[in-house]
Amino acid sequence: VAKFEVVHLRASAQADRIARWKEHGAKLVEVLDEVLDADVDALLLCVGKNGDDLPILQRACSKWAGTGRAIFHLSTVSPSFVRAAGVHCRQNGIRYANYPLTGGPSGAEQGTMLLLASGDRKLYDEYLPVFELLGTPRFFGEDDGRGAEVKLQGQMMVFGGLVGISSATAASFAVSQQSAAKSESVADFMDFLNGGAGSTKQWDVAVSRGVRQGDWSEGFQLHHAVIDAIYAADMAQELRLSSVVRNQLLCTAASFSYILGEYKSNRIATQALVRELSNSAGLDAFLEPLWTCIGDFPKALEMVVGSLPERLQKRVLLDVSQDSFQL
Repeated sequence: VAKFEVVHLRASAQADRIARWKEHGAKLVEVLDEVLDADVDALLLCVGKNGDDLPILQRACSKWAGTGRAIFHLSTVSPSFVRAAGVHCRQNGIRYANYPLTGGPSGAEQGTMLLLASGDRKLYDEYLPVFELLGTPRFFGEDDGRGAEVKLQGQMMVFGGLVGISSATAASFAVSQQSAAKSESVADFMDFLNGGAGSTKQWDVAVSRGVRQGDWSEGFQLHHAVIDAIYAADMAQELRLSSVVRNQLLCTAASFSYILGEYKSNRIATQALVRELSNSAGLDAFLEPLWTCIGDFPKALEMVVGSLPERLQKRVLLDVSQDSFQL
């Protein structure tokens, strides 16, 4: 019988989630070492991005070396991070796999998440009944980083759909000579238009929340989205995809960076892009330096990452190797 024995409570843990863990019977602790000292078979790690998860994996590998225990890494991190982590864990006698999740908060609550699995097939088969309780797993091959790539392919679809529907929505505000804000008339029009060939789920899960409800803060948080867009752009470069793909993702990430700078202390979600596309002077001025180096991908990527608040730059941590995991 699968059971979560110990749960590490982060500072951001919400009261309702804490209550559910208690109801499940898990021991709640505030220190990571208390999790690693517990008599458990595996660690499920779903925290953040490369920079967030690196110290946790470093500590886990140090404490669990030679035990044969498993680390299931459910975060969205870069494929290069996953491949380096897999080699380091196996060298230290620990089984490792990255199964990024997709489906959002509603998927987590309803048990309909997609788990994008790859790596050790035997390990996947062994724990498959556990992950079927969380959602729908699918195995994508024995390359450690393939699940991370699949997640970023999905994010390419998310950001492409978001930019498209946000652009059309901004045009609707311009045509009707309205400022981008809560508007039932624009929401009704976009409901109709999104029923056509350009339909995207990003209207339903993101942009309509802002336009119909006036909610620009809840949803896919920009401090996560901007890093995913950077990872996707970097992967596009690694896969030698066209500059059309790379530059769109860089521009999207830079736009998110601008919005984060404008709303420093508040929660802000991806649908906020609509407002900046409608009132574009500030965003256009922010993006201007990017156009001078957009043909030089490494320089453009460095510029976009450098435009982020320092705390987010540390979370990005693109330069990861096996040596990075040494304590």
